[in-house]
Amino acid sequence: MQNLMPPVNTPDNLFHDGNPVTGELGTIVEAEHLNNEQSAIRDVQRELINVLTAAGIDVDPNNHQQLLTALTVILVSATGGDYNGTFRFKKVSTLPSIDNPSSLFSAEGNPAQNTLVAGVEAAWHAHKVRAGVLRDSGINVLGYAVEIDGNRQFQTDLNGNLIATAALYESGGTGNPVRAYSPNNPPPQQDLSGYLKKTDVGTTAGSVAAGNDSRIIGALQLNNRLSEIAQAGAAAQQQAIDNLGGIHGRLVGSRAYTSSGTYVPGAGIKYARVTVTGGGGSGTGTPGGGYRGAGGGAGGTAIKYLALTAGSYQVNVGEGGKSGNAGGTSSFGTLVSATGGSGATGATGGYGGEGVGGDINIAGGAGDDSPGDNTGSTGGGGAGHGGASYWGGGMRSSTETGAISIKAAAGGGGGGNVSNGGANVQPGSNGIVYIEEFV
Repeated sequence: MQNLMPPVNTPDNLFHDGNPVTGELGTIVEAEHLNNEQSAIRDVQRELINVLTAAGIDVDPNNHQQLLTALTVILVSATGGDYNGTFRFKKVSTLPSIDNPSSLFSAEGNPAQNTLVAGVEAAWHAHKVRAGVLRDSGINVLGYAVEIDGNRQFQTDLNGNLIATAALYESGGTGNPVRAYSPNNPPPQQDLSGYLKKTDVGTTAGSVAAGNDSRIIGALQLNNRLSEIAQAGAAAQQQAIDNLGGIHGRLVGSRAYTSSGTYVPGAGIKYARVTVTGGGGSGTGTPGGGYRGAGGGAGGTAIKYLALTAGSYQVNVGEGGKSGNAGGTSSFGTLVSATGGSGATGATGGYGGEGVGGDINIAGGAGDDSPGDNTGSTGGGGAGHGGASYWGGGMRSSTETGAISIKAAAGGGGGGNVSNGGANVQPGSNGIVYIEEFV
């Protein structure tokens, strides 16, 4: 038989009438589609004619029962019988009324007529005899019937309960399919429950709103604030938390490292959110009466969500850059780090550092370039400010000639200076490693 022919080539695979009012054209049927249609019809005709031929029937255009007759002939012949307008049995022995097989059996509830004898085989349409009327009547050899297909069989006694225990079932059990009759072994199957699997839903009809029916054993219930989670035990609770992914549990504490050291998780601490920021870059002073100083770049920042699997972690905190140098890199073990901002160069502000390996990586702010030339011993205006970090602003410009008193947020860039001679350069701020702890 040919494969399924393709549909008509239109957007919705359907034929459409045209509309002369709107000017819409009807479906244009291509020759290829008509040829496919003709070929498919002829192919189906060939298939059907082959069935008639196999039954020895010539095609008669005026007879519309030929296919049914051909199938009946073929099926009856397969059982060893023949067909000449009525059903005939392979062997007949004390069988009444072969044209009405249902007369072989009595009404439901009464014993079957004990007229069947050993060796007698019969074939008929399944709808003519109900399985329920086949009951034990002392027939020792032939107590069952075989349908015309030769496969389905009926047990002589179907009085047993097909499901032994009252419960709700669905498909998917591992038992054998139900057997209505087995002439040898195993014995007749009268309990269907082995072929099914029970459900735990304690309702017999209708739908159940999720989490609102206490008859659903072991399910979370919305009405009692999901108290089943607390009752499930520590192992089940931890597994449920792991299944959620990302940040887990409850925030119980935090630690801030402003200098390098070792982090040891406390008892019960399983997860952490780590924020690392590199040191800020140094600003520049006024070079011998030339331009006013520029600001250093801020350190980058990386934020990482971690499951704490080691007993301890090395924490490095990058120092702020001095004398025009870049800030140092901060890191948490080998898992996440952030580079320091670069120092300003002459009248050019430094660039911000970068986060590396974080779930969130944030670049530090760049330092301001020099705003212009220097006039006067303490300047004719401010210098470039330091770049801002994740934690806040960098150092503002300074006119101080002694120790620098201006402060900045962690990782902020050093501000420029307008002091003549470039003797005083503002350093960048040290970085930081901030750890939030979860259980």
